[in-house]
Amino acid sequence: FPSHDIFLFYILMRQYFQETVSVASTLLLVFSLVHIHFSRIGFMVISSPLFTIASFLFLTLGIQKKLKRYFFLLGIFLSLGLYSYNSFLPFPLLIIASMIFLLAFKKIDLQNFTYFILPFILLSFPLVHLILTKPEFYFSHHVHYSPVPLNENLLPWTSKFQQFFYNGLHNLKDYFRGGQLDKIDAFGKYPSIDSICALLSLIGIILFLKKRSIERYCFVFVFLGTLMTVFLYTGHVHRRLLLITPLFYFFIGGVFEFINSRKLIRYCGLVFIGFYAYLNMERYFYEFRRSEFTRFVFCSDLYSSIKKIMEVKGKSISELIQYSDRWSCHYETVRFLM
Repeated sequence: FPSHDIFLFYILMRQYFQETVSVASTLLLVFSLVHIHFSRIGFMVISSPLFTIASFLFLTLGIQKKLKRYFFLLGIFLSLGLYSYNSFLPFPLLIIASMIFLLAFKKIDLQNFTYFILPFILLSFPLVHLILTKPEFYFSHHVHYSPVPLNENLLPWTSKFQQFFYNGLHNLKDYFRGGQLDKIDAFGKYPSIDSICALLSLIGIILFLKKRSIERYCFVFVFLGTLMTVFLYTGHVHRRLLLITPLFYFFIGGVFEFINSRKLIRYCGLVFIGFYAYLNMERYFYEFRRSEFTRFVFCSDLYSSIKKIMEVKGKSISELIQYSDRWSCHYETVRFLM
């Protein structure tokens, strides 16, 4: 999936920016720490950015070219994204809201909207049925919590609002500054977007909106709306927002476009990309490999151990773990015989 992300990301960039700018932003994404990490592990969440980027691409092409096939593809990719990770759910809702807005103001016609909504409803129906019939299962990771003690004397609605507010701030801090290591995917210690790129993205959004067009407004609305869902989740925010993390580098394209015509600053931009690539590659392939907390990411012994366990016939993994945990040494060792 990450390889396809890069390909589609570049095509999306080319709908708004020149080739040089598109290449520069794509290189930043390629050498970003979060992309390097998640491109090397097998985890369902890594597919979510593909559907996000594809959805933005076909939404843009649909608005610009008014062709039914792009709206049809938008409906397909948007619905398939629902099966990638549970945090993808707000994204299609925001896309649908944008489509209704475009329809209301006659930026698209009813036929194009129909070509979008019918495949989306058809392909998303199984998951929607699961959500409606077993909401406690699907939303098990969406329970609010607060990282700070709440005042028990507050009114219930005030307490919930405070809980909601502090939960979101805590998640934003983890996303942009890093937090605790996630023992499932081994990420989280470092920020998903470092401070410099976050600042460049903010400036890029402002520059991006200077060229007024309806597709740019929809783009930013859906992006910021999805970012605000950070208030809904109980941690693991680097995974929850992975679907829009590549888009920060998209908006940096606005900054690159601004400096592209200035020769001296352009070379500074190239130096920045080179330094950024070196920093993240060194951080990942040096620090990660030697850290006592993340060594298991590079450890082939785990794979060998699991393979050995799978070869044992007639015993479940839980039985093997319980059995092996009782002894400090293996039966076949000299230490056991002694």
